[in-house]
Amino acid sequence: MTAPLQILAIDTSLGHCSVALWQGDAVTQSLQEEKTGTQSRRLLPMIEDILKAGSTDYQQLDAIACTIGPGGFTGIRVGLTTARALRLATGKPLIGLTTLEVMAHASELQGDMLAIIDAYRGQFYVQRFRRTDTLRPLSDALLIEEKMISPLAHGAKKVSTPPNASALAALAAAKWLAGERT
Repeated sequence: MTAPLQILAIDTSLGHCSVALWQGDAVTQSLQEEKTGTQSRRLLPMIEDILKAGSTDYQQLDAIACTIGPGGFTGIRVGLTTARALRLATGKPLIGLTTLEVMAHASELQGDMLAIIDAYRGQFYVQRFRRTDTLRPLSDALLIEEKMISPLAHGAKKVSTPPNASALAALAAAKWLAGERT
C-alpha cells in the first residue's frame, strides 16, 4: 500500500504569502496572509504550521510546488529561494508552475480564457488558455500594453483573480499524477 500523495505548495507571486498542503486527493491545510512585505519573515513559520497541522514533515512530502512568475520580483524571489532551499535540504522534487497557469486552473472556466496580471505602468502579463477536458496553453506568456488586451482576449473570458497556494497545490497534484514531475 502506497502512502497518499503529499505536496507542499508555496505562492508569494503577487504580494501575498500563501502555503498549502495537498494530502491524498485534496488540500488539507492552507494559510494565506495578504500583508505585503512580510513574505521573508512569515513564509517558513507558515510552512511549519501547516506541516504540523497536517501531521507530516518535510521527509514525508513527495514534492514541493512553487509559482515561478510572472509577478512581483521580491515575492517571486522569496518563494523560489525558499522552495529551492527546501528541495536542496530534502532532496524532494520541485514543481514550478507559472502564476498565469495557476490562475487559469483555479478559475474552473471552460473554453478559452485570458489570464491577466497587472504589471503596472500600463503593462500587463497575459497568457491565453483553453480548457475542454484539461487546461492547455494557447500562447506563451506575454508582457503587453493595456490596449492589446481586448484584441488578445477576443472571444475569451478574462481571468484576473490572484492565485493562491491551494490552487497551486491542486494543479501540481494533477500534473504529478499525470506524470509531469518537473
